[in-house]
Amino acid sequence: ATWKLDAAGVIVDYTGTASGSSACSLNPGVSLLDSVCWVHGGSPGINAVIAETASGTTNTVTVRSATAIATAPGEYGIFAEVESPTANLTIAVTNSIVRGGAYDVAGSAAGGSSSLSMALSHSNYATVEGSRPGVTVTTPGTNGNQTAAPMFVDGASGNFAEAVGSSTIDAGLNEAANGAT
Repeated sequence: ATWKLDAAGVIVDYTGTASGSSACSLNPGVSLLDSVCWVHGGSPGINAVIAETASGTTNTVTVRSATAIATAPGEYGIFAEVESPTANLTIAVTNSIVRGGAYDVAGSAAGGSSSLSMALSHSNYATVEGSRPGVTVTTPGTNGNQTAAPMFVDGASGNFAEAVGSSTIDAGLNEAANGAT
């Protein structure tokens, strides 16, 4: 799914095999809230969430209280890409669980003066693809983030409710931006 408007409370279960595809594809300026993006049974190069920009401006994508799961080897939890040497992109991720078969978080920038900032706060992820020029990612385990694997009721079947004893329970940031629930 590609959103040009904010999305909240969606569940996307993607089982495709086309490399470069994603469960949730977010355009600049979009917010993904209280949602699940799950890709499984696919092939390398598939993402639970992808955000990208090709324009020469500064762009922001917000992911809040979301679960991004990519289970197969070679798949990414969140992948972001800046495709223009003059564009900038910031991905702001808060209170989210991000897990990938290859890496949990990864991104690339086109070079030139382009930049990609992946700022994660109070989220759960453990692996980040190695540093690339123009790309910064919050280090796992810092800024209120956790690295211990989350426990789900039945993640293999798509039930990503947090299981009793999961380190992710009550570990998020309590803010008005989270909404009423």
